[in-house]
Amino acid sequence: LPHYILPLTPPLALLVAWAICQPTISLQPWGRFKKCLSVLLLGVIPCFLVIAILVGTITFGGQVSWMAWTLLSITVLLMAVAVNQVWRGKVFQGSWPSAAAASLLSLTFFGLIQPTWTSFHLSHNVIERTEDMARHAPLNACSSITRAVVGYGEPSLVFLAGKDLVLTMPEGAADMISRMPCTIVMVEAQKIREFQQALLERNIVKKPQDEPVRGYNLGKGRFVELYFFM
Repeated sequence: LPHYILPLTPPLALLVAWAICQPTISLQPWGRFKKCLSVLLLGVIPCFLVIAILVGTITFGGQVSWMAWTLLSITVLLMAVAVNQVWRGKVFQGSWPSAAAASLLSLTFFGLIQPTWTSFHLSHNVIERTEDMARHAPLNACSSITRAVVGYGEPSLVFLAGKDLVLTMPEGAADMISRMPCTIVMVEAQKIREFQQALLERNIVKKPQDEPVRGYNLGKGRFVELYFFM
């Protein structure tokens, strides 16, 4: 979501504007230590990002295509050129391959790699499951369905589901099932026992539909399971 990275935009814009307005940029006044530090950071940070992307791909069940591997390799080569230029004191010349590498890495990650992270797109997978459930009986007799979720309040789910989504507690979800037959309730694993107890108090016995949807809850920073009832 944009609000996660938006605070970084103003300082980055100021740094870029400062660099463009400088007629010449030199590391000479910095001394050898600062020169070595700048070259180290310029080389380490992109390599760290590439490694983080590969680790994330394994963690979130994604895959790296041959095209993505090729572009990542080109990114590393461009950063090597940038480091070499900066080490030789040609800071301005080194900024061009550095900018190209940053742009290429961003396009590769967001265009080819991150979309394959299935566990990372939990809200999208949840909506797909509810739409699939809506196409089958007995919900096919309903003109519309209502979605209720317990224990999972990710903003992306609200954006995707729209006004038909109700964020509620186990008792509220149990009330909705008892009063509204055309309701799909999604319950996070830690809330299952409370929800089923609330159903029993209303003389309702229901079991989860199919297998739960597993994925990564970005807001809470952990993997979760969502069970579906109708």
